[in-house]
Amino acid sequence: MSLDLTRVVSQIDSMAARLKASQDDRRRRLANAVEAVHAQGANLDALRLRLEQSNTTWLMPGLTGEGLASHFSAPATPGDHSVLATDGSHIDLDRHHSAQCYLINVGRVRLDYGRHPDASMDSVPVLYYKADEMEMASADGTDARRIEGAILGGRRAIEECRALGDMIAAVERDRPALAMLDGSLVMWEFEGQKYPEFVVRQLVDDGLLKCLDDIRALAEGRDLGLASYISAPRSTEVMNALRLASCPHHPADCDRCCRGVPRKDRPCEVMAELSDAALFAELLSVGERSAMFISRSRVVNERYGAHRVYFCYLNMGGEVARIEVPGWVGENAATMGMVHSLVLEQCRLGDGYPVSLSEAHQKAVLNGADRECFWTLVERSLAEDGMPAWISNKSKSKRRPWV
Repeated sequence: MSLDLTRVVSQIDSMAARLKASQDDRRRRLANAVEAVHAQGANLDALRLRLEQSNTTWLMPGLTGEGLASHFSAPATPGDHSVLATDGSHIDLDRHHSAQCYLINVGRVRLDYGRHPDASMDSVPVLYYKADEMEMASADGTDARRIEGAILGGRRAIEECRALGDMIAAVERDRPALAMLDGSLVMWEFEGQKYPEFVVRQLVDDGLLKCLDDIRALAEGRDLGLASYISAPRSTEVMNALRLASCPHHPADCDRCCRGVPRKDRPCEVMAELSDAALFAELLSVGERSAMFISRSRVVNERYGAHRVYFCYLNMGGEVARIEVPGWVGENAATMGMVHSLVLEQCRLGDGYPVSLSEAHQKAVLNGADRECFWTLVERSLAEDGMPAWISNKSKSKRRPWV
């Protein structure tokens, strides 16, 4: 074991003591937040206007007619129904190996419930190695980005969504179905100016949103819900709206009104450092969902259109999860009710986490041994074909200790 636990144990004890000391302050902040929810719920139009007029440094939610404090129990689950799920993993480009390639592995699960229960599970690995698969290029050929890191992660998300669409197409149209993804529907990595426009367009517009277009077309005239599930969410949009409500400035303008004011002295700090999940753990009974909210992230506002992301929080008992759906699901009360009931049932069957996503993850996950075997096969295949197969000295040194 490389970690010297004797040196870190006292630090852990100090951390625990500090966290315990902060509990009273956290409970006070939560009580303020709960009180604000009920106060603002009676004046939703005024809060909505403040949201539109404010100039803050925080991400705010869009408000729906369901308000802030509303909570909803799940309707009954359909008798015969199917739940579909995909999840993915990948092996990134590695400059320490002679072969420049990457692999995306998508786990696929279909679970049928009702009079004829059934299950099918598999994974589909795809290796990318052609020259035009190694980078994304602008239309005029003047710029290109290697497909690695966050860009590869975006490619994987698209493949997960595309695989889900293929599975939906195979389900009988008269059979209610829930299609599930793990993680956010919002491509947060491609918000702002970090990546050039051609990369964002290919991944978001021509990638994820094209897949969502196909799924929406498949949903026409049938009981089909699409949802993503976020466990242990750290998002704070709803809390940010409550912070705005506590601001004495009209309109709120962080840069103009609070520039130079120490953070601890700002009026909004009375509810800072709390997540939406912490708030809704206080407001929701087990099995209930919150009101629906709308993501106002820049990438959603600028690109998602009919697929703009709605979200709510669901109290699973052990944790509060965030559920995200495209607009054509979130604006349909009956479909949203089915999503609520089936996600809740999936979590009950999966001991607090959707069993379909758990199984898809197990099919997709690539552990250290898988990755080592993959690169060994690549090196062996190159050597058998008389190609130079090498790994860097750094990579070699990691495979065996010298002392």
